[in-house]
Amino acid sequence: MHRIALIDDHPLIMKGLAGILEAELDLTVCAQFDSAEAALEGIHEAAPTLVVTDVSLPGISGIELVKTLKEIYPEVKVLVISRLDEELVAKEAIQAGANGYMMKSESPEEMVKAVRKVLLGGLYLSSILNEQLLLSLAFRQHNFVQPPEQLLSGRELEIFVMLGNATTSNEMAERLDISVKTVESYIARIKQKFSVSTKNELMRHAVHWLSTPGHSTAG
Repeated sequence: MHRIALIDDHPLIMKGLAGILEAELDLTVCAQFDSAEAALEGIHEAAPTLVVTDVSLPGISGIELVKTLKEIYPEVKVLVISRLDEELVAKEAIQAGANGYMMKSESPEEMVKAVRKVLLGGLYLSSILNEQLLLSLAFRQHNFVQPPEQLLSGRELEIFVMLGNATTSNEMAERLDISVKTVESYIARIKQKFSVSTKNELMRHAVHWLSTPGHSTAG
């Protein structure tokens, strides 16, 4: 059972959200708060899997709440909801650590879809915001200044894909008919381009990139 905490200062919207989510057999609303301050006091006891928060709150804003929640409870997923369809607001929410940004004008079915996508580890944006922004935000959240296909050479991209598929350096060397030392040199250059310090961190970026729309995990 996934536990969900709701944060909104409008009682009717809170009631509507709770009704939509409680209708799902595997979702339960474990807490409801009307401000960020109240949420920060009660989140620990509520122990939610997911927090759904309005971006416009009295006092501490929804964006600041996201930042604080992610610092204190990094494992908790956060879905931001808003009446605003501005890309700038969505961008700020995702950069603050939110796992999704949803318009309040979306249908109840879309709300459930958004919640499930975030719970599964995905990044959600309302359909009114274009997919390109979603991808660029995903890359930025993972320290990608540019998408890998634009930043890397052909051979570097091959190795990046193999990293995402958990291919060892020895296997890469055999497949590409180059030495292991050359493979490691390529990996070092890729790490430098993405400003990461470890091979494991680079692998996490590669796995994330391969899981985004339009990219195959084959290779």
